[in-house]
Amino acid sequence: MKTRKVTARRAIVAAAACMIATLAAPSFAADPLPAELINVWTGAGERVMLKVLADGYDAAGGKFVNTPVPTGNNVMAMTVNRIVGGNPPTSSQFAFSRIFDDLLKKGQLADIDDVARAEGWAKVLPKEIMDGISFNGKVYLSPVDITSMNRLYYNIPVLKKAGVEKAPTDLNEDFFAALDKLKASGVIPLALGGNAGQYRWTWDAVMSAVGGKDHWLAVYVQRDPKAMKDATQRKVFETYRRLSKYIDKGSPGRAWQATTNLVISGQAGMQILGDWGKAEFVAAGKKPGVDFGCGLPGGIFVMTGDVLAFPKQKSPEAEQAQKLLAKVSMAPKIQLEFNIKHGSIPPRTDVKVAGNPDFDQCVQTAAATYGTGANVVRNSALILSPDAMGSVVDLVSEYFNTDMPTDQALDRFAAILTSGK
Repeated sequence: MKTRKVTARRAIVAAAACMIATLAAPSFAADPLPAELINVWTGAGERVMLKVLADGYDAAGGKFVNTPVPTGNNVMAMTVNRIVGGNPPTSSQFAFSRIFDDLLKKGQLADIDDVARAEGWAKVLPKEIMDGISFNGKVYLSPVDITSMNRLYYNIPVLKKAGVEKAPTDLNEDFFAALDKLKASGVIPLALGGNAGQYRWTWDAVMSAVGGKDHWLAVYVQRDPKAMKDATQRKVFETYRRLSKYIDKGSPGRAWQATTNLVISGQAGMQILGDWGKAEFVAAGKKPGVDFGCGLPGGIFVMTGDVLAFPKQKSPEAEQAQKLLAKVSMAPKIQLEFNIKHGSIPPRTDVKVAGNPDFDQCVQTAAATYGTGANVVRNSALILSPDAMGSVVDLVSEYFNTDMPTDQALDRFAAILTSGK
């Protein structure tokens, strides 16, 4: 009996010693996986939506690292420099375009095909999006939002004060009549920042609204030489330059966020911009349908959006972080909250938009058009090569700001699109 008591006592002491040792020992749990994202989401509304992705990644066991830059060109330059320098970022955010073609062709991006297959992306993403994020049969990009880049925003009280009772829905004579009334009232009729991005977004809006879907496809997809120089294309150019009479002297070089603020603050009446602009209005406390409105000129949805690309890494941990970020960015809950904050459409078709009260009327209108597919076109940068797109932007920027003859503009336009770039 005595021996049993001693043995039991020793067992208790040993167990206690083990517990103390365990509590005192350092934890060997894996540290959170850091994931750096280079991005241009610097606007007030964009920072809110970025937090959704950051919080989601942290909650999944990671540590999100934000690296903001001013423009898409800065994203590309920093990404390339970091790759060449041997310190690639975990991920880079790009517009849904062909800007990353060179990185893909050089084999500098890592595929996330195993994540896409495991998560069943092909079942919940439209074919045009799957095609856009794939290269040589593998998925390389994670889509986080779908936007229309040709929204027409307007300040409702400013329009009413100028005598515009009904906001224009197309880039026609009613639209220009509204611009004239705004000009006469003493405000900036059309807010436009004079840089490459805003010229391109405005060009795509005019091209789609004035030309229509069939003309868009004939010029950009079918590359019909006659369509590139016909009467419709002439009207596109002339309508585009006509806008230059309604902008302010502070336009050159102004960022889109500052330009949007002109409409938000009532200094300007209207602006042509993508879905991302709406987040700025909401962040400023403005309500759609009350303080501002938005529409799709011509009823055309010029599709763009944002994707995450993943430069090749040197360590298994970094590769694991990429896969985790890709998975998180496509999670239904993240896509829902991210796009509610952004004012855009979730790429996933199983995330409900229609009838969802969290998506306001601006998004519902765009989603209804996008959902049918009938009036959807891919934005020009998703069709043209980066070189060709750059040449088109140079041309339309010069045409907008000079007295270049329209015949000359048409000739240059056709030459760019038929050059094989």
